[in-house]
Amino acid sequence: MRFKKTGTEVKAAIGRRITDLEARLQKRFVALDEFMTDKERVRAYLVRDKDNDYPHPSQARRDMPSEEHEEISELCRRICRIQKEMSQLKLARTHLKDDQEVELSFEELTFYGFDVE
Repeated sequence: MRFKKTGTEVKAAIGRRITDLEARLQKRFVALDEFMTDKERVRAYLVRDKDNDYPHPSQARRDMPSEEHEEISELCRRICRIQKEMSQLKLARTHLKDDQEVELSFEELTFYGFDVE
């Protein structure tokens, strides 16, 4: 199934999608900033050997547990994915002409931010 849309319609949908992504990105930046203010947690994250289980006898209790390390890694992956998606959307919006007719797949329709209304 293909959906016909004009460049203007696609740009409007992209604009809404980017606004949504920016809000999600800001929430994640707040969480990342909060983490980065705690020097001990940052240090534990950076020097953690994820191939070996914690704790070892020589490690302090403040060393980061595996679950927290994974949460921070996931936060960083999500930030990266959002930024990548925003770049793709901005590129499409920049090169799309208002009067251009495009046929979109369902996946493209949802990627660009079209909704049910």
